[in-house]
Amino acid sequence: MAQPAIKPSVRVLFAALLAVWVAVHIVGFIVGDIYSSGHAKIPLEYRISASLVLVLCGWIWLAVVTPRLRMYATLSALGMTFGCLGDMAMGKVIPCSDSLIAGMILFALCHLFYTAGYLNVGGLLGLRRAPVRAVSVVLMLIVALLAWLALVNSPDVAALRNYGALGYCAIIAVMAGFAIALAIEARQFVPLALGALLFLASDVLLAACMFRGYGWYLVNDFIWCLYIVGEALIVFGPAYAIRYIRTQKTVAGQDPAPCVVNSTS
Repeated sequence: MAQPAIKPSVRVLFAALLAVWVAVHIVGFIVGDIYSSGHAKIPLEYRISASLVLVLCGWIWLAVVTPRLRMYATLSALGMTFGCLGDMAMGKVIPCSDSLIAGMILFALCHLFYTAGYLNVGGLLGLRRAPVRAVSVVLMLIVALLAWLALVNSPDVAALRNYGALGYCAIIAVMAGFAIALAIEARQFVPLALGALLFLASDVLLAACMFRGYGWYLVNDFIWCLYIVGEALIVFGPAYAIRYIRTQKTVAGQDPAPCVVNSTS
């Protein structure tokens, strides 16, 4: 009988961290005062804390996977780390002259690390059909362009910010395209693709609020929830890779455990 892919102690650790992650949001919503014209309630420090929990999850994955998946886990953890730094820049926790531009740069690096991770794991697992990748990326670029034209681009915003947002939309669209390509080839990566789409949706909505002045009651909390759930689905990418490897080896009649993680008790 195949051994479990992940040690029970590691499963418990991840469950505990996710419980803390959920609790931070619930407590933040309960104790937070409505600010910014009624657009948000969860305080900044609670949001940053939740982001840091996911950073920790990302680096824990690096410690538990075997060398075969270590590069993917590293790139995923780096992506989440730069995402957290982007949260800090946008929240002005990190001093900078232009928090929006700094945030876009840090999040762009986040997406580049994620994209590199998808290319790495796709190559590793044989999920690299060029037509699937090309169609997925092109379609997401079209979606991002249409979203930018319809919801973001504004004559009242400086050209640097307008076209900076367009470039950023292109980068996140490429990331989402490669995530979708993985999901098309292997259903185990569907949560990853969903996370990428939630990330894209949250950023488009945030830009629409900032550039076009859109807004409704607790809109920033809604955007944050889209974003942070998307990040959570992305940061657990190594789990989807493990599940795929185990499925393939089980179909082949092999014991999957030795090739996945250090799972012996």
